[in-house]
Amino acid sequence: MSNLSFDNYTAVAQKKIVSNTEVAGRYGFQDVAEKAILADLVRKLSLDGSDTLLEVGCGPGNLLIPLSYWVAHGTGIDNEIALARLNARGADAARVTTLAGNFLTMPLPTRVYSKILVYSVIQYLDTLETALAFIGRALSLLQPGGRMLLGDLPNSDKKKRWSSSSAGIEVGAAWKQQINAAGEHPLADLPIDAKLVTVNDQFVMNIMLNARQAGVESYLLSQSPALPFGNSREDILFVRHK
Repeated sequence: MSNLSFDNYTAVAQKKIVSNTEVAGRYGFQDVAEKAILADLVRKLSLDGSDTLLEVGCGPGNLLIPLSYWVAHGTGIDNEIALARLNARGADAARVTTLAGNFLTMPLPTRVYSKILVYSVIQYLDTLETALAFIGRALSLLQPGGRMLLGDLPNSDKKKRWSSSSAGIEVGAAWKQQINAAGEHPLADLPIDAKLVTVNDQFVMNIMLNARQAGVESYLLSQSPALPFGNSREDILFVRHK
């Protein structure tokens, strides 16, 4: 994350009345839809009981804790406050390890993982170059034959196409009503990070091409409408050859 976004999410995690769904950047009313992410990730990452899983930007463990029961062991990286929330939820220490820090600047783990998850994180970086560096650091931790999912990309071009459709207009109107009823998100009173990267079709294609040029396969995957922002977001799956 950019330094400001990292600080903002740390500040949100410090707010005692904020739900863990909100700490993860979603609205509280999306807690049910958030649960649907788990089955989607298990399928896309092909998780099994022999896997070692790394989640970069795990927040309070909304995904990592339940996914740790699908794998041999899970490791999460995020700010100290979010990780304190994760540990306070009673995460099994034998199944989950946490590492505090900003992934862009912290020392990397010395081990490699069979599966890596980076979910709803990349949009909080400042440039394409920073995003590519971030992804490169993550891929350096992926073992041969492993999979990494860069999930929940808020592609503005995809959102524009969806929002202009008849179904998108209808869903958009219902979404505005939900937002109005929910009130401001806990991030709303924090400084706005005005230097964030623009995630669009070109950004997505640049990421995929860069990985392929580095010898890692990349695939663009759709999201189910059942997910919190499923109609307007997409994922990139990376597969390292054995």
